[in-house]
Amino acid sequence: MEKLTDLLEEIEGCLQEKIVDTFYPAVVEEDIMKIVSLLNGEKFPVELLAVLKWHNGQVWNSEFSPENNRRLMSSKEIIETISFYIDPMSDFLEPWDKSWIPILTNDSSDYLVYVTKGIDKGKLIGYWHNDEDRIVEYKSLNEWANELILEIQGVA
Repeated sequence: MEKLTDLLEEIEGCLQEKIVDTFYPAVVEEDIMKIVSLLNGEKFPVELLAVLKWHNGQVWNSEFSPENNRRLMSSKEIIETISFYIDPMSDFLEPWDKSWIPILTNDSSDYLVYVTKGIDKGKLIGYWHNDEDRIVEYKSLNEWANELILEIQGVA
């Protein structure tokens, strides 16, 4: 199995320069600690940290490819999103689990979330704001990265 860091480098190598230019630099430790505090002090997933150290999000309304209109969220956006969903006064379509970390968005309140505990730990679930179904879209970040590479290369 390929290491996630190798897959992330391969993704970047496949992307058009105009897309690479939308990426932000690596995350700062302070933001990771803020996310951990929102997750009730759970340990931050190492593989997810690798993604945020690769790039701490993308410019708003960017995308990896025309077929995949999702973009990488920054740590600040992750913090804002988790804060919204754990606030008991927020109004949104359930279910939302307090252990989820949103990592990709289409900038329309839809997310791909990383599951940090339970039976689906390490999987990526689609959260569509107007659909109650929370379906596993990828079994791991590696699977997501591999499929994105194929999509970018036009193989998928």
